[in-house]
Amino acid sequence: MIRRVFLLIFITQLIFGCAKHDVKNKQFYRAIANQDTAYLSIIRLENKFYGQYEIRYNGKAFIDSGDVTGIIKKDTLRGTFHFKPYGGGEWRRKPIIFLEENGKLLLGKGFVHSFLKIAYFDETVPFDFSKPDFVFDEITE
Repeated sequence: MIRRVFLLIFITQLIFGCAKHDVKNKQFYRAIANQDTAYLSIIRLENKFYGQYEIRYNGKAFIDSGDVTGIIKKDTLRGTFHFKPYGGGEWRRKPIIFLEENGKLLLGKGFVHSFLKIAYFDETVPFDFSKPDFVFDEITE
């Protein structure tokens, strides 16, 4: 019972703490590759970011949609994408990385390992931004 009360207090503080951040800092991005379109909206707070990420495959028929959170180091945004896959099933979490270059965000690739169903990037293998699946342009809401 006491744990539930503390959990409720923690969640309430988290919600109201996030709500007082200025939503004017929210940035909206869109990327189109073949028939796939991805939307990203993020809020940057110091060296962290959080937001929403959605990938619409094959002209809107199938959608991966969820939350992104992570850290910012110089021109790199690195975090996780927690999403429900378009085919249904369980929620998944996978690592993501973006390189900010010339006002665009390039979705990078890295070598992914998994441990106890938790996916993460291999630190010994360099990230590749040379042929990104998506190049995000900032858009207005």
